[in-house]
Amino acid sequence: MASRKEMDPIDGPWSPKEDEALRRLVLKHGTMNWLRVSKPIPGRSGLSCHLRWCYQLSPQVGIVASRKEVGPWSPGEDEALRRLVQKHGTMKWSRISKSIPGRSGLSCRVRWCYQLAPHVEHQASTPE
Repeated sequence: MASRKEMDPIDGPWSPKEDEALRRLVLKHGTMNWLRVSKPIPGRSGLSCHLRWCYQLSPQVGIVASRKEVGPWSPGEDEALRRLVQKHGTMKWSRISKSIPGRSGLSCRVRWCYQLAPHVEHQASTPE
């Protein structure tokens, strides 16, 4: 039986070890059964795994509607996003994205909420 610590949900940044486990499990099980993918990762739910994969780890992250691959966020894009959030706030993602070529409003919101917002604990191991 799993210990209490293994069963409690984790609410915080993903470790590099968890990211690697998620990559391996997605290769093995695919992206249609997140509950199965999440079972071997203690404290991470199917939804948590789905969100981490779709918004951070998937090779498809950064591909815009035109199918032009943008790739990982650059330090310049991060700085522009910080400046634009300061100017427009956190409710105008579409407007913000118009000033960052190749980035959608959703990708800007996800980048801000999960990587750049002041309340997020930053890890040097998570460049995207």
